[in-house]
Amino acid sequence: MLTVRSKSVAGRATAILLQCVVLRKSCLSKIVQFRAVVTENSVRSENTGVPIIRENIVATTMSSLFVAVFALVTASFRTRAALQAEILALRHQLAVFQKNGPRRLRLHRCDRLLWVLLYRFWSGWRRCLEMVQPDTVIRWHRKAFAWYWTGKERRRVLHFGVTEHPTQEWTMQQMREAFPWDQAPRYVLRDRDAIYGRDFAAMIRHMGIEEVLTAPRSPWQNPFVERLVGSIRRECLDHVIVWNDRSLRRTLHNYFAYYQWSRTHLALGKDAPESRAVEPPEQGRVVAIPQVGGLHHRYQRRAA
Repeated sequence: MLTVRSKSVAGRATAILLQCVVLRKSCLSKIVQFRAVVTENSVRSENTGVPIIRENIVATTMSSLFVAVFALVTASFRTRAALQAEILALRHQLAVFQKNGPRRLRLHRCDRLLWVLLYRFWSGWRRCLEMVQPDTVIRWHRKAFAWYWTGKERRRVLHFGVTEHPTQEWTMQQMREAFPWDQAPRYVLRDRDAIYGRDFAAMIRHMGIEEVLTAPRSPWQNPFVERLVGSIRRECLDHVIVWNDRSLRRTLHNYFAYYQWSRTHLALGKDAPESRAVEPPEQGRVVAIPQVGGLHHRYQRRAA
């Protein structure tokens, strides 16, 4: 797999375009062959002979090097939105070609010539070219994601509420209780549930918060909340019996205390959101402290 990494948007568009050259050439040759078959009709062959020659000339003269150079020149005059749209279109072409094309691509002389020219006149070409396997790229993305969020501020559960019938008024009250003293965040990320009506949007604006809406039926766009909800279900509510609102509130209060102060997180280097000090063996033996009604435990050292 050939992966070209570039810091600029124009560089990414050109790099993806280089990967799509083979696709464009193969698609063009298929169009020419298809039209040639159509003109084999004995009645129309006399009138369509010239267009066939012209199409073959266009197919042979459109080289991948010309396409790459043309894209590089035009990219410098285009807006960022236009470049992103072109990247999206080229990625779609790559996906279609990888699904229907041959397993091994063949580079032509013009493709090799382009990289020879880059090698001659661009000293930093090695930093943008990597020959890797798909599994390697996926591993890079996972490591970068973990490193990025490890360096960010640790996320905490600031407030939670319990109700059997959530409404817009109840949701607005939860926002007021979560941020009572001018401590509102800059953004609030939410889905498109009906409880977020006009009054809720107006209150958010008055609090100085900008709303960010996820796409319809796309819970993965709010991954932190979805991950937290999944942890609550798997680690707590699936193992207890909830009698009423008061019982649920007490259970969640105990679980969030365990989640914030005791539960280890892989993204935090096996630390808790409220950082815990490393306890050396000299402090005593390890003891288990029951939490969440004995459903979970906190392990720490205590002197004998």
